[in-house]
Amino acid sequence: MTDVVGIGAIAGRTAWSDWSGLTDGRHAVALWIILHATFDIGLYVGYLRLLGLFIDHGHRTDQRTAAAQRMPARLAQWFVKSRLRPGRLLRSLLWLEITETLLLWVGGLCVYHGAVSAWYPWLVVVVAVAKWVVGGLLILAIALDRKLRAVLGQAVLRAARALKVQRLSFAVVVVLAAFSLVPGRNIWDQLPDVQRSWFAGGASGVVHLLLALVAAGIVGGYLFVLGRQRTERIWTVQVWRPAHRDLESTEVSRATDPEPGTWVWGGWIVTAVVPVAVAVVLAWRKVPGIIDWSLVIVAFGAPALVVLLSLVASLVAKLRGRPLWWEPKLQVERPRTFARDVWATGDILATCVVVFAGLGLVRSLLAPILLGPKDRWGLWFLELAAAAIGGVMAFGAVPWATRFCAWLDLSTRSGSEWIPANDAGRSAFGTKVRKFLSPKDQDSRKRAAFVIVLIAVGWLAVLLVFPLAIAPAVGVVATTGLTLGSWAFLLGFLIVRLQRYKPLPIFRVLRLKATPLLTLLLLFLLYQSHAGGDPDLHQARVSGTDALLGGSARVDLEQSFKQWLDDPAAACTHTANGHVVRPMVLVAASGGGVRAAAWTAGVMDKLRASQPGTSGTAACLHQVFLSSGVSGGSIGLAIARNEPNALEATTKIADEHSLAAAIAGLLVGDMVASASGLRVPSYANMPADSEQPTWHWRDRAGLMETYWESRIPSLARPYDSETTGPGGALLMNSADASSGCRVLVSQVDLATDLAAGSDTASCSGLINQPPASLDLQALYGTCQHRITWATAAMLSARFPTVTPGGRIEKCMNHQDLQLIDGGYADASGLGSLSDIAPQLLEVVRRHNAEVKDDGPFVVPVVLFLEDEARTDIVHPPHGLSTELFVPLAGLHAKDVQASSGTWLQRLATSIDEPCPSTEPDACRAAVWAVHSAVPNGVVIATPVTQPSVEAPLGWTLSQDSINRLTSALDEQATKCPTVRPGGYACLNELLNLLKPAH
Repeated sequence: MTDVVGIGAIAGRTAWSDWSGLTDGRHAVALWIILHATFDIGLYVGYLRLLGLFIDHGHRTDQRTAAAQRMPARLAQWFVKSRLRPGRLLRSLLWLEITETLLLWVGGLCVYHGAVSAWYPWLVVVVAVAKWVVGGLLILAIALDRKLRAVLGQAVLRAARALKVQRLSFAVVVVLAAFSLVPGRNIWDQLPDVQRSWFAGGASGVVHLLLALVAAGIVGGYLFVLGRQRTERIWTVQVWRPAHRDLESTEVSRATDPEPGTWVWGGWIVTAVVPVAVAVVLAWRKVPGIIDWSLVIVAFGAPALVVLLSLVASLVAKLRGRPLWWEPKLQVERPRTFARDVWATGDILATCVVVFAGLGLVRSLLAPILLGPKDRWGLWFLELAAAAIGGVMAFGAVPWATRFCAWLDLSTRSGSEWIPANDAGRSAFGTKVRKFLSPKDQDSRKRAAFVIVLIAVGWLAVLLVFPLAIAPAVGVVATTGLTLGSWAFLLGFLIVRLQRYKPLPIFRVLRLKATPLLTLLLLFLLYQSHAGGDPDLHQARVSGTDALLGGSARVDLEQSFKQWLDDPAAACTHTANGHVVRPMVLVAASGGGVRAAAWTAGVMDKLRASQPGTSGTAACLHQVFLSSGVSGGSIGLAIARNEPNALEATTKIADEHSLAAAIAGLLVGDMVASASGLRVPSYANMPADSEQPTWHWRDRAGLMETYWESRIPSLARPYDSETTGPGGALLMNSADASSGCRVLVSQVDLATDLAAGSDTASCSGLINQPPASLDLQALYGTCQHRITWATAAMLSARFPTVTPGGRIEKCMNHQDLQLIDGGYADASGLGSLSDIAPQLLEVVRRHNAEVKDDGPFVVPVVLFLEDEARTDIVHPPHGLSTELFVPLAGLHAKDVQASSGTWLQRLATSIDEPCPSTEPDACRAAVWAVHSAVPNGVVIATPVTQPSVEAPLGWTLSQDSINRLTSALDEQATKCPTVRPGGYACLNELLNLLKPAH
């Protein structure tokens, strides 16, 4: 719809013919067009109403008189003569919006009946373009109006100043709003999909829903108290103190900013001593591998240096008989309105937490309610009730909070006491709330603040030690909100408390008015991570044994091919147009988080199920020779390796529990470890036969891997080179963040006969491996301990910042690797297949040269698993660009050359000739027979685009998303879609080809 009625509507007019020409889903598309136009009414009525209030408030004088004073004069006069006043333009914009709504309603009905006239899209284009032109003229008219500019500028300035004071609360609200409300695909739909997973029918989902609502209220309370504390400080320093200049400056300063007391000095000392004391105790207890002494020393030295320099400054001042530091002068008196702005902004931000939580529920559930199957009325009713709760929260929180905040007014103040000036809220409840929150009762306010501090510290401590127990039980939304709110409140509380006192002498020597706690904290964290941190912090987990990764013997590509030929589960012949062949399937599984894992596992199940043995036992299960996976594709391949029902196993790790544990590690465990150098062991309820310890340091990737292993025990087995399962030999692609090299976790030794060219782990000089690639086992197998299958797959799926870069320590003269998601180098997995295809094809040719004319000849076939929908949509090419924008228009050429479609073309060319140069007739006839069933020897298995909520990119999937992927898999296995990406074959045609010959 953005293309159809957006600013580039003229380029989107072809959508109407595409929609009306649909055979399946046309009625659903028509419904969505009508619904879009209907909901758009609320949007433009809202923004036009706000613009009308703004124009009416800021522009009540005669337009012609005001226009004569505007600059530039000619343009302003033209606006006056043309009668293009803001009010007139606003009314024109309203009529154009109404006309557009009517046209979209009519267009939806035309699409429903499959009859859209040729002139109709142009009518929509004219109205849409006129709407944007009028909107632009309205903005220009407002900008040229001096009074409106003044009102707008003053409002923006006041808001910016207030937000600067309330910046911690603002940061929390922005993060929560971004993931709750920003419309988008893939990662931006992760949080809404988490909320949809609450309605899968289980009790845990309802519990997570209730906890999320409670968490929104708690975080709102955090920000409310923090905002009131910031407001009181602004009033004290910038309103009350400058207003009492009749008193002596020292008296005023002493009354508002006393000298730092014992607790201020003691706080800095305790901050310095605690990390060292904890590290000494852990070292005395001989707990291995959880202390980074370099970070501990810095964590001790930073606050200790502040105390030491302050003592030196105090000593020098005492010896000289006068202070060395500068005493700040009284600030310029701020008007009471500034304190009101800060007060209102803090309350609004606290209210926004509840508002955004409600709007997030509406956004997440509206589409499933409208598009869900009609046979699930119970679930539909539950989702509808939750969406209604979200609407009540979103629209009811504002008037409720306004009434609540009216109980505390800042209009009058006596000394340092708050005096409510209005008569609102005289009820008994209002009196209690006003007394509890008002600074008139200082003891109550202090007790309340310290109780909240204890609650926040307790939550972070529990999450630090028991992330795998607490975070999954609470859920992703509640964990994220409570943790962000706790950190913001603790930091804000310390900042406000320190601002009540004069800063330490060293800061006053630097002419600072307050302790720069936030700046010091940011600089400290930046320094602690300046060199990538301790390699042990995010080192790849080992399997619990002392065996080395290189101890798992591998074979080269030719030997692996011979093993595949001799494998009874792969020694199956198939008939293609009368020719007996042995298709050798090469799989590329693209990335996409757990969505890709589920899609890959489902396709592997289809390959397994399509090859039944004649005696009832499984046969022909290893028709896939090699699989190249990236990110979630690697995880799906690792699961399918040992799980007979891989898709069902994948759904066990697709819930929000693993993501909640990773969020807990990201926001608590990893943050504490990287700042203090203390890696606190976390508890995990491991099985009795597990090689992993119960108490152990686990970063956020380790927490996710541990959860996976608890749900799928086969992932806890040590990684080895044994080829089993429907995916054949596995090649999992990672990437090194520092060098950009592709790092291969491969069961097959892919080294070539070329000389190494370099003895360092630099892919630019190492030429005996696939291009720009490093083989992890070949280079680090003698110093890296064995890892589990979960860790091996995660090395390919570490998408920062949800999961950190996996560290591989230096080995001999090889560099220290920092492994990230393989999608950074190639998100499709096709690149590695394309790189090894020439070498593999030579092996196949040598084999086919020895095969008799009656076969069977080995014919390579590529199967590309694309988990993302919309790949079946063919976009028309863009038109020619103006000469001025040609340099920018050409920037997409690199992306086209590295796209999956281009890689498939390269692969199709590479595997096109698996026959020897001598006596090729019989072999080429067999290849032709295969390619007649599977054009170009390439198959794409991808979900067909449908009117639905697309499964997101991330580490959790709702039941709705899983059901859509399952349905798409069944459709791919039973029939081919009408539109095929690139014209390649579909999964059904490959399954028919792989049926055993009788």
